[in-house]
Amino acid sequence: MKLYSERWNFSSIIRITVFGWLIIVTMFASACRRTPAGDSEAGRIAEAKKFITTLDLRALVDKLADNNAAAQPQMDKDAFRAFVQREVRWSSLEETILGALVKNFTAAEIRTLAEFQNSLAGKTFIEKYPAYLAEVGPPIQAEIRRALTAGEFARTRLQWDSPVQDLKTGPADEAVTADFAFRNLGAQAVRFLAIETSCGCTTAKPEKTVYQPGERGTIRAILKKGDLVGLREERVFVTTDEPGNPSVTLQFRVTISAPLKITPRLLVWGSGEKAATKTITLEIPAGQAIDILGVESVPDAFTAKTILDKGSQIFLVHIVPRTTVRPMAGKFFVLAAAGAGKVIKIPVFLRILPPTTPPRGDSGLPWSDVLWIDAQSAAGYGQSHLPGALPLTEEAWDVQFESILARWTPGQRIVVYCQPPDQAIQIIQRLKAYGLENLYVITPGY
Repeated sequence: MKLYSERWNFSSIIRITVFGWLIIVTMFASACRRTPAGDSEAGRIAEAKKFITTLDLRALVDKLADNNAAAQPQMDKDAFRAFVQREVRWSSLEETILGALVKNFTAAEIRTLAEFQNSLAGKTFIEKYPAYLAEVGPPIQAEIRRALTAGEFARTRLQWDSPVQDLKTGPADEAVTADFAFRNLGAQAVRFLAIETSCGCTTAKPEKTVYQPGERGTIRAILKKGDLVGLREERVFVTTDEPGNPSVTLQFRVTISAPLKITPRLLVWGSGEKAATKTITLEIPAGQAIDILGVESVPDAFTAKTILDKGSQIFLVHIVPRTTVRPMAGKFFVLAAAGAGKVIKIPVFLRILPPTTPPRGDSGLPWSDVLWIDAQSAAGYGQSHLPGALPLTEEAWDVQFESILARWTPGQRIVVYCQPPDQAIQIIQRLKAYGLENLYVITPGY
């Protein structure tokens, strides 16, 4: 069973029915209209209240509900009638009718309406009018909407070809590009006032700022891949001076495949523990035309041994610290050739922890027990951030993540915040991929 859900629309239809009926009844009754010797607001109100008592408004609404239900075969007519009778605000509707009568008719004219309503012709008219309105009302409304959208009063002037896009990317691509084409269908020029993106790793701009009627244009959004992997859903928030529709959200989705599967991406040693060898596994995903070249930029405090098996899709890198006495954070890069002379550099992070301190318990979230991460843009971080919070964004991940690791200890709670929270959630996902735990995100209202 499907009930009519647009209550405001049905209420409008009821008002059109009643007021249209009053107008047409007045036309029918004009021949017998009596000109009063005098007229007053009190007299109008008195006659209008009498008229309301004789008007079977519920029967009129029932008839209108039946006609609307008949136009939709799948609708349960009895259930719809009950729904309408329950949801219509009768006292408000009667008050509106009474006010309209007093405002637009004299006391004598209201009496004439009542006389016509009680006549045989009036009763026949009232019986047939809802069906008549159900036939002519929708075409009239549709024609008005068409005229509005075709003329100067159109709410939407910019027509977007593909405001939502699904894109593909290859392992050698440094960026993902989404072109959002549009056309100004309005009668006046449209000016772009602002363009923002949901992530600092994405930039977007139009070819120019003002577009004349009939002119076409494109907003190009570019997502810098870096070492991003997985499904990315980026949004572009466009603000124009377009009347009635100044804000538009564009969206593109892309799944970025990892050129290499690197496990793990973070190696950790405790302070003073044995300088044991730890191994990173490199695996070329099926279907990827990748050739592993080796590693580079290994910190002096570590040694690396690479085992490359050209006959296999799996490679090993053995890493061992020279000493674990001194805490440190660092990284090195795995190098891979992706064809056409393109070399991909994927970071792997290293951490030698400082000496441990006794735990403080788990009562609340004291500031000293939490690593606070601010995921907003560099400009936003510069304007305001929580005391002691470190910045971490997609576009500056490699450098900023090293600073995070220099402060992080295993088991420590990590709280990421940003407004809006989209980027904070993405940062959380990347931290999980590196094996970090006890992750929290603060949503709007922090």
